[in-house]
Order: sequence, then structure tokens, then C-alpha cells
Amino acid sequence: MKSIKAKKVTDEPPSLSGWIISLGIPSLVLGIGVPMMGYVNFWWGVAISAIAIVFFTVEWLRKYAPKQRVLVNVLVISALGGSGIFLLWLTFRPVTVKFDILPATQHYTEGVEIGGLHWQKSYSGSTIVINNQEKSQITNIDLLIKSDAPIVAVGAQSQFSHCGGKPYSPGLLVAAMAETSTDGSGQTHTVPVQMVSAEEFRVFCDRVLGGDSVELTVATGPRLPVGGMPAVSTQTWLSMKGSFDALGRQRSVRTSGCLVKGCLEVVFPK
Repeated sequence: MKSIKAKKVTDEPPSLSGWIISLGIPSLVLGIGVPMMGYVNFWWGVAISAIAIVFFTVEWLRKYAPKQRVLVNVLVISALGGSGIFLLWLTFRPVTVKFDILPATQHYTEGVEIGGLHWQKSYSGSTIVINNQEKSQITNIDLLIKSDAPIVAVGAQSQFSHCGGKPYSPGLLVAAMAETSTDGSGQTHTVPVQMVSAEEFRVFCDRVLGGDSVELTVATGPRLPVGGMPAVSTQTWLSMKGSFDALGRQRSVRTSGCLVKGCLEVVFPK
């Protein structure tokens, strides 16, 4: 009786279609996800890139790693691990952008223009400095500013940035006041003035270039007289909250500062 020799079964190398489906498609998806983080939606880009890296890793370990040399596996796993670390760094890296609240450093004369703001003698001022210390620009700076004195206007001083603002309607105040002046002949003239102000003021700036800064001058007007007390416009504290886009995603900002010693500042609730 003749003995039948068993044929040795050898693993066939993966076909081209197998490579394309298992590794080519995840690579393509990863190539789509990374640019999405900067130009479409950061978090969608992160999610798509993470799924692609995980799928690629699982397919490699399940189908291809046992058939490859140790050096090839080390190189592939190192590349996948490096991609994951780079993705985490993109997701959680901090930005160096400072929002400083400072008392007014100088006294402006009536009528002078400060970044689109025409100063009046009844105003009191403070300064917010947005200092972008990154190499790339930040965009869409959207701030809500609050003070203990009604905010009338905000002027922005920058060569490259465009900023605008308006009173935030929930705290809108309209005051009918009168300004008195004396002409050259010594006669006194009283002119009625309507002042629109708000406890909260919204400011939007399109961008701040890398290494550049924007100086916002916050002008407050007199409070309405209460109980015979005179109207005053002095600020004692300033608070702000908002957001800006930097390094591919939206960032939040929340800060406050005293403008006089011993003030009781009010921070925006979270």
C-alpha cells in the first residue's frame, strides 16, 4: 500500500486588492482627516484620523505582521505610534495668546480719535491688550466685555486687524444727558446728548497676526444719578469672556482684572 504524502500548504502573499482594502483605504482616510483639522472642522478631522490609525494598526497586526520581518514591523508600528502621538499633540497643544486688562495709561483730550473711538470728556477708560505670541495668526476673536460702569464704545488700535463692537442688548442703557461748554466770549452753552451704553459690550476682531498685538480702549460713560448722587464714569474692574480660533480649532478665553486697588471684581459665570 502506497503512502500518500501530505502537501505542504504555504501562505500566499496578500494580493494587491487585499493591500488596497486593508491598508490603502485607511491611509487615504488619514490623508483626508489631517487636512480637515485645519480647513473644515478640527474635531471631525481628529475623529476621522484616529479611526484611520486604529483601523490601519489592527489590520497590520492581524494580517501582515506575522509574515513580515521584525525590522519591518518595528518601522511600521513606530510610524503608527508616531502618527498617534502627533495627533494627540495637535489636539491638546496650548497656544501663547495673552489677554491683559490694564488701567488707562494716559488722559485723552476731548475729540481725539482712538481707533475709531471719539473721546468725550465725560468718558473714563481702560485698556485690553491682545498679544499673539504665536508665529501664526489667530482669527475670529469674539469677546463679551463687562464693567461696573456703562460701556459706551470700544476703540481698536492696530495696523492689520479690523475690529468692531456694539452694546450688548440685554444690558442696554439709554441716557438723556446734557453737556455744558463755554465759548470764547464767556457764554455758557448747554447741549442735550443721548448716550447709548451697556453693562456688557461685544467686540469682534477678524485677526491678530503672529507676533502682533491689538490694543482695545474701553470707554465708559457716566452712570445714571441715583438718590441725588452725581453721575460718575470711573471703572473699578473689567471682565471678559469669549473665543478665538488658533492652530486649527476654537479656543476659549475668560479673564478679569481690577483697575483700582481693593476692587471687588465680577467674573463672568461659566
